[in-house]
Amino acid sequence: MLSNLPSPEEITSILSKQLTPFTRINWVAQTGSTNADLMSNHDLSMGQSQLLGAHLQTTGRGRAGRVWHNTAGQSLTFSCGFETNLKATELNGLSLALGVGACESIRKLCPGQNIEQLKLKWPNDLMFNHGKLAGILVETQINTQRIRVIVGIGINLIHAKHLSNTIGREVSALNDFMTLKPEGVVTLINKIATSWHDIIFNYANNNLLTFEQRFKHLDYLLNQPVTVTQNQSTLFEGMAQGINSQGALLVRDGLKTRAVTVGDISVRVTSITASTFASP
Repeated sequence: MLSNLPSPEEITSILSKQLTPFTRINWVAQTGSTNADLMSNHDLSMGQSQLLGAHLQTTGRGRAGRVWHNTAGQSLTFSCGFETNLKATELNGLSLALGVGACESIRKLCPGQNIEQLKLKWPNDLMFNHGKLAGILVETQINTQRIRVIVGIGINLIHAKHLSNTIGREVSALNDFMTLKPEGVVTLINKIATSWHDIIFNYANNNLLTFEQRFKHLDYLLNQPVTVTQNQSTLFEGMAQGINSQGALLVRDGLKTRAVTVGDISVRVTSITASTFASP
């Protein structure tokens, strides 16, 4: 079981040597929100990238302003910022693509049949055995010259049962399915950050088409009955049917198929069927 993380100084030093594509790397003991910190930093040039991580985030958040519950040493939280020449019209599906990159990165560190239970819940929550393992928040700042993309992740490392009881819903943790020593945490950060860097700076050329097939092998919601809500009000129910070419979730509602886009929309599984974790 992972009982502690390397010190902020150790993580910063190791990553600075490993993540050579990144212009600036820093890990701190505590901050409010790594996403917010990177949002306020405007001194990088086009094509540059940065990483900021923290042992503890006091105001960490997820999509739609939800609170990210974390405790120092029990979760892994960091953000990457990228100065890109992407156009606003090229952002469709980017959040999903970054989720695919994170999910595949963890899977590669833990090969074996058990890892098939690690899935991606549209658009970018990582799920293991029906418990939420990690949440990803993607934010953008758009101006006439370039688009800044900030992507942050919070991963539960240990004590999933305690966290489940605290917040009242099922969660999972990395030590549910893999042995991760403190030094292995740095490898995990490296793999995820590298995948995000490669995705961001190749996305304009490859767009979502590259990730559609990869997502099919990871799709947690595929062929599951789901309820789509907004502001805690039910919009409709139906059967999840994968994604379209724009990265929107397709939900069959009776004779109609609706496309659900990322925003203040929430999608939850109404009931779990045996097909959820069928091998691709």
